[in-house]
Amino acid sequence: MSKKMTACAALVIALFSAPAVYAQKKLEDRRDSTAMRLKREERLHQLITDLQLTNVQGDSIIAINNEFQIRRDSVFINRRLSPEDKMSRYQVLMQAMNQRLKANLGEDLFTRYEAWLNERSPFRKSGKQ
Repeated sequence: MSKKMTACAALVIALFSAPAVYAQKKLEDRRDSTAMRLKREERLHQLITDLQLTNVQGDSIIAINNEFQIRRDSVFINRRLSPEDKMSRYQVLMQAMNQRLKANLGEDLFTRYEAWLNERSPFRKSGKQ
């Protein structure tokens, strides 16, 4: 009887610990898979081509995007923040990123950049940021 209870207890512990182990796996490992990274890079290069940016401008956009992607991920994985806090911090980061992009691209190119994003993003169709 005690062997059965021990086996059942071990089974229950194994069943409940498997999801916990998976949940503890770093978000970067799950989110930043090679396919997702390649898709993000492909989209950035398409942006550079469509807007006919110079190499310097393109490199600047890529660097700024990569820097802020790391910051957005750190907000996203912070379990101490409520969803409302995450959203407000995310919006602050996006405003800061847009200011940097505007400073690097200039007003005209930044306007074209925003239009390009609005055309291709299902989340930005309303024109809101």
